[in-house]
Amino acid sequence: MDPRGLAVDSLQHILREGAFSNLETREALSRVSLSGEDKGLYITLVYGTLQNQMYLDYLLCQVLDKPLKRLDGSVRIILEVAAYQIFFLDRIPDYAIVDEAVTLTGKKVPKARGFVNGVLRNILRQKAALADFHLEDWPNEKEGLSIRYSIPQWIVHKYFEVFGEEKAMTILPKMNDTPPFTLRTNTLKITREALMTELSALGMVPEAGTLYPEAIHLLGTAGMGSDINKERLFSSGFYTIQDQGAMGLSHLLDPQPGEQILDMCAAPGGKTTHIAQLMENQGEIIARDIHAHRLALIDGAARRLGISCIKTEKADGTRLNPIDIKVFDRILLDAPCTGTGIIRRKPEIRHRGDKKERKAIRQIQGVMLDHAATMLKDGGVLVYSTCSVNPDENEHQIEMFLSNHPEMQMEPGTMGYTDLTMDGCDSFFHCKMTKNQA
Repeated sequence: MDPRGLAVDSLQHILREGAFSNLETREALSRVSLSGEDKGLYITLVYGTLQNQMYLDYLLCQVLDKPLKRLDGSVRIILEVAAYQIFFLDRIPDYAIVDEAVTLTGKKVPKARGFVNGVLRNILRQKAALADFHLEDWPNEKEGLSIRYSIPQWIVHKYFEVFGEEKAMTILPKMNDTPPFTLRTNTLKITREALMTELSALGMVPEAGTLYPEAIHLLGTAGMGSDINKERLFSSGFYTIQDQGAMGLSHLLDPQPGEQILDMCAAPGGKTTHIAQLMENQGEIIARDIHAHRLALIDGAARRLGISCIKTEKADGTRLNPIDIKVFDRILLDAPCTGTGIIRRKPEIRHRGDKKERKAIRQIQGVMLDHAATMLKDGGVLVYSTCSVNPDENEHQIEMFLSNHPEMQMEPGTMGYTDLTMDGCDSFFHCKMTKNQA
């Protein structure tokens, strides 16, 4: 199977059918036989096209004589993949890119072969001029940023609102960079230093993360499509793949041995198992999710890591069970969100969701926060988090919650965001609150 054709098929599934990039690429690679080099090209084409789609469409529009939306879906994606190679990859000759795209078009939409050939050759003739993109030439700076880095304007505005102009201008150009590949040491089985020694012996290049004592970066390891989960050390339960932004939430919760903990939106279990590590596998963690098949991921992770204090339950966090009132010492609500803080890892997020869907998500968050307060013991701790950079889902949500729940108090200095300037971690919002004693 040609990696370009496979990439076009996967992009069809992701962009037209709503597939998730990480699951789609994993499934696609499992059903075909590709060399290591072709696997790398496939992953690069899928993620590179997703990450730069708005910019690629802008470039294509400069040479097209018809609107993009009028193109056949397969033809549009073939052109986007070819344009990505022309402007972002230097190891493939331009003539080969055009020939491969035309051949692929012949297999999928034969009547469009001449059209694709003409468009791409027109791009090659104007390549230098098209690539000469300067933000200062745009009267609307945010519009220029949006197009160049393929981030919808509403997200650009939220980053400016949260981080300010200077920091947003630092972060946004890096949102298409490959994120660090970070492991969380399973301290129930091994120390970070011992794990780094084991990883080095396997020819890897580990580096200690700077934010949390369990974190290890693997240098030179691609953050997408890695086979690290096949390593003996993984199956032995010595580590979990987790970003430091996510690790910070469990540390903020600060669980203690013997406590009763609730993880309201627990799947796939990265934070749940980290909480278990921090409480030394003593006490009980109720890990809930609305999807039963995702609870199986938590159970599997717990077995692999040697954790016995987690109990999984299928539950809808927007519904309150009376038996849960004032039961839990600590609650983590890592709420459903728009995910705009993890665009590097899931680039398709930028192309999804509308105002109606975002409003529905905020309503769900509000209901779950209300239920969390009810389920928390007097004197208990609630950590609210999202992987979204959007005050409507975060600061404003907390303001409304606290105004409706005078029994809850925010701990000073705990409300804020992580971001990629902090040792490369994802952007998470976090806030820690305590419930007054009766």
